[in-house]
Amino acid sequence: MQQFNSLFKPFLVNLAAISVFLFCSSNALSQNNSGSLKPAYSLLLNLCYNSSLLELSGSNSISENIYEGKTFGAGTGFGATVISKIPLGSKSDFVFSQALSFNRMLSYDFGKEQYDIGEANYNAISLSVGFEYNFTPRKKYNIYGGAEMNANLIDGNSKIWFQRIGHPLGDSVASYNFNSSFRIGYGLNFGADYKVNNKFGFNLGFRFLNLNAFLKQSEGTNDDAEFQLRDDTANDLIFAGNKNFAFFSVNCGVSLYFGENGKMLK
Repeated sequence: MQQFNSLFKPFLVNLAAISVFLFCSSNALSQNNSGSLKPAYSLLLNLCYNSSLLELSGSNSISENIYEGKTFGAGTGFGATVISKIPLGSKSDFVFSQALSFNRMLSYDFGKEQYDIGEANYNAISLSVGFEYNFTPRKKYNIYGGAEMNANLIDGNSKIWFQRIGHPLGDSVASYNFNSSFRIGYGLNFGADYKVNNKFGFNLGFRFLNLNAFLKQSEGTNDDAEFQLRDDTANDLIFAGNKNFAFFSVNCGVSLYFGENGKMLK
């Protein structure tokens, strides 16, 4: 039961946040009687809070599970994103989006025992392109949803704790470095913009990202202390295992609008 709660508590918190967001959004749209011009180009500057999902999560994993390739061993993290949006025509509600992101994922306590001092931390630089659909692009409050493909460089490090009962030197700790590794992934997003005026606004969004859906691999030997990300199955190779670098991200920041498309709608 404790393992179940640890796995699903972040998911339930995120689900509650989305529910509140949708409720507030629907109220705002129903009460919104003022309009604004549809921007010809938008630039979003956002900060992000991340919560790991699937095999990226390490909340219930001891060092042994990371060492054996069952999990990446991260928990939560933070990041920053710059997003560019270009409408596909003045009458179209579809938008071509491009984003440059940095995300850092950090581990927290592994397993149930406090004496396990293992940890794993990762950095990911991502360049993504995708499409979004704007439900109310000429309203002050615009809700959108979309999908993306992303190209990623992921690196990091890990510290693995080995319990050696009865050993004259006691327990040991080994450090490993993960060199920058190229992976292809995908993402889904949902969010909203609030236009303060035709030049400036605020945005809040939610993203699901899997940064290593494609090009997974595991190479090297067990004697290596420095190697590329091992996220594919390989017999008897430490850290190797089919794992997804997936997380849920909450984004918020400012929106800058340039140019005008279409007519003002009430």
